[in-house]
Amino acid sequence: MQNISIFNFLKKKISKTELQKFKKKIKNGSKNIHGIFNPIENLFNSNIEVINYTKQLLVERYVRFGFKKKEIVRILSYLQGNKKKLPDKNRRFINKKLLNFHGTYYSSIIANYIPKRYSITLKYINKILNLKKFKKVVDFGCGTNDLGRIIAKDEKKIVIGMDVINYSNNFKQKNLKYIKMKNPYDIPVKNFDLLILNGVIHHVDICHLDKLLFNIQKKMSSKSRVLLFEDSWSKKKLLKDKDLDNKSSKKLLELGDKYGDKAIIAIYAFLDWIGNILARNLKNISMPYNFNSDEQWEKIFLRKGMKLDKKINIGFFKNTLNRQGYVLMLYKKVSKKTTNNFSIDDFLSKYLKN
Repeated sequence: MQNISIFNFLKKKISKTELQKFKKKIKNGSKNIHGIFNPIENLFNSNIEVINYTKQLLVERYVRFGFKKKEIVRILSYLQGNKKKLPDKNRRFINKKLLNFHGTYYSSIIANYIPKRYSITLKYINKILNLKKFKKVVDFGCGTNDLGRIIAKDEKKIVIGMDVINYSNNFKQKNLKYIKMKNPYDIPVKNFDLLILNGVIHHVDICHLDKLLFNIQKKMSSKSRVLLFEDSWSKKKLLKDKDLDNKSSKKLLELGDKYGDKAIIAIYAFLDWIGNILARNLKNISMPYNFNSDEQWEKIFLRKGMKLDKKINIGFFKNTLNRQGYVLMLYKKVSKKTTNNFSIDDFLSKYLKN
């Protein structure tokens, strides 16, 4: 599967009509720059209750971080009235005419926000595993490697951060490394004790997800673990903590019960676009909006030979801008041999049935 194109593979699996439909979506999606569908149009075509919930959540979040309420309300109103425009056209208009997000965001917020966020992230990682047991830790899609900096304070560990974006490699800790990845779907280390996927796997499109998970599973030993800290949702009881926004998380799950997973995906995709593309202006980031429930992720990982070991339903952080509801899942390698089959059911649900 890894050595043939997705189109050649699909010729044997789906009809010509379905294949042409998929190719058309890919072609149209390329105009959006980020993703094969328009997350703005997708949200504002949803039920009014879903729309109002998302708008209220965004206003509360951004006001908490120092933005003016009237500016955020004005931006949301503009997006709702221009939902059919390509997302990047809306981004350029907002930054030019309404609010220079890039300057405001980076100058007054991002410097303090990211370190705090990763400190809280580590807090919940320690709730699901004993980090002291893992010597070689890999953070896949690490960004600026801030989580790695914290973990590497334990000098007995070897911590390796890796990303496709070329961040600075000027790290003071001797046991902290950074790898600029040549292949975004491979793990450029021979083995690891713990691999962290922190809010990164929904940035991998379904055409390449099987390849990535297959490559991860190949590098695992029986003692290795994969920690999936993902923007997901779960039917399990929400964890209660002072850092969590249980009210918003509970309402989200109620909307999911009422309108289905599509409503949650519409919310998550819009929050993802607002935070990464509009506010942070991340131009080279992949945005397929590949969001799944915890149960869906369990099935996807099991198909690639990784079985769920533990799970915690965290929900929304209180102090966050673009991150969605977290579910923390720990996976181990399955001893028996599994097939490396591309899931045609997942493909059809993502690209042809929507």
